[in-house]
Formats: sequence, structure tokens, C-alpha cells
Amino acid sequence: MVSKMTSTIPSYQRLALIAALILVACQEIFAAPALFFKPLRHSAVVTGTPNHRLELSAPWLAPAGIEIRNLTSLREIEADPEQSTVRVPGLGSHASMIDMSAFDPSGRFIFLPHETAYGAGLSRYDMVTDKTVNLVRGDRQGGHGDWRHDYGSFDPATWTPAGTLLLGEEWSGQGRVFEVMNPLADVGAGEAIV
Repeated sequence: MVSKMTSTIPSYQRLALIAALILVACQEIFAAPALFFKPLRHSAVVTGTPNHRLELSAPWLAPAGIEIRNLTSLREIEADPEQSTVRVPGLGSHASMIDMSAFDPSGRFIFLPHETAYGAGLSRYDMVTDKTVNLVRGDRQGGHGDWRHDYGSFDPATWTPAGTLLLGEEWSGQGRVFEVMNPLADVGAGEAIV
């Protein structure tokens, strides 16, 4: 004897129920892979003291498996008379503020825009030779309202597909954007960056 089952559930609801069951059964297939590290639960301790041992040796927290190396510091760069960042007298802790940087495609060079109110510039740090050179330096006349040969608050910097570097003035200066045409120039040998 053959019996026929009949359902009181409308066909569209049956399809929705089947689709939901399939999604629940397949959730493991679509789940994200496990993280290779445990995410941080808090930030690094702020010491409040410049050049504190924790600031110099462990400025960031990192999950297990992530390595942090301190490549250089402004103190190291400025202790060497052959290299320097642009430090503007009279600006206190803003004299050589650097927080946004760009890398060249090889990862060898880090470009450090100086975020000073006037007299801003751009330095290039070479991770192979552990040396820093100035590529751009303002004449500090922006502090007197003359921005013809001065720059203010370089902050954003980005490497372009054309092999140039874009720099922008953030909160001071004239809000200009500059393109450094030859950011890998050998400035020590007199090569121009423009």
C-alpha cells in the first residue's frame, strides 16, 4: 500500500525552511579561518616621561607571533652630525613631530614627513644603511606669514605608482600638496629631488 503525505505548510514557507536548514548546516564551510594570533585586549602603558625605558624598548604591545623591532629613533638620528631631521627652534615638543610615513615599494626606505607648524620638511630613512637624509626643508619664514619657500605641517605622505612621493600640508601652511619627483635621489651626490 502506498500512502501519500500531504503538508499543510505552504510551498514558499517550506522553501524558506529548507534554505534556513541548509545555511545552518553549512555555516562551518563559510566560517572565517582561525586567527594566527590572539587579539590585544588593551593598549600599551603611557609612561608620560620622554625616553622612558618602556617607551624606548617596548612602545607597543604585540600579540604572540608578531615581532617588533626598533629600527632607529630621533635621538639616534640627531646625535649624528651627518644626518638629521628638521628640528625647528622654539616649537618645543612639536619641533620634529613625525607620525605618518610612507615606504618605497622595496620596503628599504621610510619617508618621514615633519609635522611642524612651519619649517616642515621630509626625511628619508634607509633601513639598510641605518642613515637618514633630508630631502625637503622649509626656510621657516612661514612663522612670519611668508610661505613662498616654507612648508607647514607635512603629515600625509604616500608613494605613487609613478615612483614619486606625494606630501600634503595638514593643519598649517597653505594646505598645499607637493609631489617629490625623485624621492630616491642621492642628495649627498647633488642629485635633485624635483
